[in-house]
This record gives sequence, C-alpha cells and structure tokens, in this order.
Amino acid sequence: MGIPSAMSWIESTTTVFCDFGNSSLKLCWNRRVHSFPYTHDPEWTRHASELLRPLSTPVLFIATVVPQRTAEFLSELRRREENCLICWMTDLLPPTNPAIPYEGVRGIGIDRILGLLGARRFFLPPLITVDCGTAVTINLLSAEGKCLGGAIFAGAALQLQALATHTALLPSVKAPSTSVVCIGSTTEEALLSGTFASVLGGIQLLISTFAHSLGAVPAVILTGGGSQPFAATLQQWWHGQFAHRPYLVLEGMQYAVEQLPPEQIRPYVQPLDALPL
Repeated sequence: MGIPSAMSWIESTTTVFCDFGNSSLKLCWNRRVHSFPYTHDPEWTRHASELLRPLSTPVLFIATVVPQRTAEFLSELRRREENCLICWMTDLLPPTNPAIPYEGVRGIGIDRILGLLGARRFFLPPLITVDCGTAVTINLLSAEGKCLGGAIFAGAALQLQALATHTALLPSVKAPSTSVVCIGSTTEEALLSGTFASVLGGIQLLISTFAHSLGAVPAVILTGGGSQPFAATLQQWWHGQFAHRPYLVLEGMQYAVEQLPPEQIRPYVQPLDALPL
C-alpha cells in the first residue's frame, strides 16, 4: 500500500491517536476516547482492532511506553490485513524538536513529553504536569519552554499491589476511586488511607519543591487514569493556575500533529506491512 501525497494524506484518511500506557491502550479519533485495559480484557487486541475496522486507511499516530503491547496490537492488525499507516511520535518529536526540546533529559518517556505539550496547548510556561497512572510522573517545563525532567514514583494501584504481593497478611485492595484520608478501622481502610496520603503528599512535596526552581508560579495540570481522586484536593491546595485534563497525552499528540506541516510528517509515515514486528 502506498502513501498518499504530502498535502492529501491527512485530509483523505482518518487520524487515530494511540496511547499505549502501562495499564491500557487508549485510542482517540473524532475527539472520542476508547480505552482497552490489558489485564482486565484478555482479548483487548481483538476488540481494539475491531473498533478500527470500519475506518478507511487510518493513520495511527503511536506513543508507547510498552513496546511489547504495541507489537501485539500491530500484529493483530496485520493478521486481519487492515490497511493502516503508522507514525511514531518519537520520530516526530526528537530531543531537539522546537516545540518541547528535551536533549538535556536522558531516557525520558515520550508520554511525559506529550503531556507537557498537551499542557502547553492551554497554559503558558512555566508549568508542571502530574500524570497519575501505574507510575506517577511529575514533569517540568521551564519559562523558556524547555523540558527540565522531573520525578517518578509508584502510583496508588502499584503500591497496593506491591504490599499484597510482598507481605504475608495484607490483602489485595483496589486503588481508591475517591479521596480517602481517615483513621482506618479495618486493614482495607488503613491501606487505602495510607496509599492515598502517600501519593497526594508526594505530589504536593514535589510540586512545592520544583516550583521554587522555575522562578515563577507554574500552572499545574493533572492527568492520568488514576488522577480523579486527587483532583479536588490539589485544586484547593495549589495557589496558581490548575487544570484536570484526564487525557493530556492524547491532547499533546493531537496538538503536535496540528502544528506540524504535512510535509514534515509524511517522511515518518509508513504502511503497517512495512514494519518489522
């Protein structure tokens, strides 16, 4: 399958943004988001590929922190002989890219860069993004628009999983879906309260510490699948601009594609059947 000309391929195809996180795949087109958890849905590759089947030659813009899951999905699309075009966001946004340069931060995940880019769509720098997923990442964008790095620690679900796995008597408990700070009268309540407080406290300490290094009060943008329980508390606590955008990585992907001329994107687009899987 060939690739349409530079000025026509975006206009003539459906653009699909694919965010492969540690826990789930999120697909977005026409501003609708569809989520496919890996562990809760053993047939997630089939269900996700079936959702794409009605689309005519979609262009899949892919951001991933889990190469194995990405390969599983693309292999399923190839097995079904789907006509897709693929573009990796890491190719569009190398470390020296002018939108969010990050050449001074080694090994940073593309999801963190895209989150900053998504936040940049709504706020002027400096800014801090907080992404609550399997891991919690705190990411900084300087007043000059340069990524400075940040911090990473275990999210609520991962903390609870580790406690259940590496202790003899602590039970398996689902991550809190609402704000939970209480004197736990049961082991489950104590686990939820302690985990919520550890994540919230870690976020607040890191934001406060990092904000001093930015030279101005940064906007704080909260995102991620595990962010909802912390949104109200953080909004009340933070004295600067604050926003809760659950799909900030997808918004960053869309913003990047909108800002780049088609002729700059086209060299990085390739047919699915040309990929080495």
